[in-house]
Amino acid sequence: MIVNFKSVKGSAKSAHQTVIVDDGLVGEVWREQVNAVVSKLTAPRQTALKWRWFARRHGAADTLGRGTRAAMLFGPGFKSKDAAIDALLRAVETSGAREER
Repeated sequence: MIVNFKSVKGSAKSAHQTVIVDDGLVGEVWREQVNAVVSKLTAPRQTALKWRWFARRHGAADTLGRGTRAAMLFGPGFKSKDAAIDALLRAVETSGAREER
């Protein structure tokens, strides 16, 4: 599996890129500054602005990294681009399995 990224020109989102897997458009990733927990252990109630990554499947309206229990506890988004891409690929695989049935 070959994963390529292509920048989205003129986007208002920071580091906005489309994700292409084996010559097929899978989705998009970008990063935003959000309020996230500073440290789960030492300061669980203190938040600060941090850069976090988000993803969206092609043709879907929901954003991966928002509205989950983890997002409510630790702050929205993924800590790394790789984590966002892993979540995107898992979401595409599960939606593809549902469509085949």
